[in-house]
Amino acid sequence: MKVFRSKVNFIFLGLFLVLFVIFILKIVFDQTIDTLGGWFLKLFIGLLLAFCIDLFLRTRYIIKETTLYIKSGLLNYPAIPIKSIKSIEKTNSIIAAPAASMDRIEIKFNTYDSVIISPINKKAFITALQTVNPSIKSTI
Repeated sequence: MKVFRSKVNFIFLGLFLVLFVIFILKIVFDQTIDTLGGWFLKLFIGLLLAFCIDLFLRTRYIIKETTLYIKSGLLNYPAIPIKSIKSIEKTNSIIAAPAASMDRIEIKFNTYDSVIISPINKKAFITALQTVNPSIKSTI
């Protein structure tokens, strides 16, 4: 089993951390929202920020035997059989993806499926996939 962590864009992570600290300070010092609804709103926003930070810090890609597993915080993506992977290429797509950085690659598998990820060491990740499936084409 090989585990590859996601590359992290520290500007985005820093922004989330600053928002998180501001939110915590607001909870501690804000006396204007003392209603039950106000506390639920604070709790919801706090949990949402914590969830986003968790996505940044715990996104990883696991190659176990012949399967690629993608885990992002509490989320688990469907397993991808490595034999079904057709190609890997660099992408600048900004769509939501289990990638904590904008330095991304797109994995195309099956006939029309793809997933965008951002492993720290792209070359080692691709080599590990090609060890299982040598027919994977890569432009990286």
